[in-house]
Amino acid sequence: MTTRRNRATGSQVTVAKAAELDLCDEGGPWVTICEDHGIIVNHETRKLAERHAAFPQWCADCEDFIVTDADHRAYRSGR
Repeated sequence: MTTRRNRATGSQVTVAKAAELDLCDEGGPWVTICEDHGIIVNHETRKLAERHAAFPQWCADCEDFIVTDADHRAYRSGR
């Protein structure tokens, strides 16, 4: 199990085996968890779980915090 702070959102995201945390493994034996918002997503492989941890668009609350390069450029130009 690993927990890290996501750079894009600042939220804590955990990657673990569902069985380690007594979670349902329907959908896959690996889970990605947004610790700040309580969202859990299952994955077939650890690689997929880790990829989701890096890009937390699967958590609707975290997605609201993600600022894209286009958003940043529009803000800086005053649009």
